[in-house]
This record gives sequence, C-alpha cells and structure tokens, in this order.
Amino acid sequence: EATIAPYGNFAEKFLGETKLLLDISADEGLMEEWEFTELRRKIQDKRKQDKFLPNELATLLIDSNDKAFLKKFKSRLEEETSTKIVEKKGVLEKLLNKDFFIELKK
Repeated sequence: EATIAPYGNFAEKFLGETKLLLDISADEGLMEEWEFTELRRKIQDKRKQDKFLPNELATLLIDSNDKAFLKKFKSRLEEETSTKIVEKKGVLEKLLNKDFFIELKK
C-alpha cells in the first residue's frame, strides 16, 4: 500500500529496496479533464437511461456555474456525446468541483 511522502505531494511505495514516488498533485488542466470526463459519463448514462441509440443526435439542455468551462468544452462534448448543446437554466447539481444541470431531449 502506498503512503503519502513527508516531502511534497508524492505517494511513495517500496518494491524491495526500490522506492517509487508518484506525483499526486493535479494542475488546473488535469482537474478540468477529470470534470469533463465525469460530465461526459453522466450524459452517456442519461442517454442510456432515456434509450437513445448510440449515434442518435440528442439535444442537450445544459447549465453550469462555470460558463467558461462549458464554452471551452462545448464542441468536444457535442462530438463525444452525440448531442447538440442548448443552454437552459435548471437546478444545478455538484459533479466533482463544478455544478451542472443536464437534460436530454429528442
């Protein structure tokens, strides 16, 4: 089992006499990528629940407390979830670090 090293943001583990260190810090870009991945997963789960076919285009009604994030990832989100984004106000729910409202329409 790895432990947090006392000298910085690293996890350490010994394999025999070899010490492995893993930098566990995350910069803003990596944190945004995690948020995007979770948002995409949530949308794909919703598509499945709503019985959309894999390549069937859906309208994604979406809102967030971070408009810059939505703008930055809009085209990628549309492409990777087979959706067309339309901004719409709704009740926001926390995902990882940002809040979102999502709803799918045919």
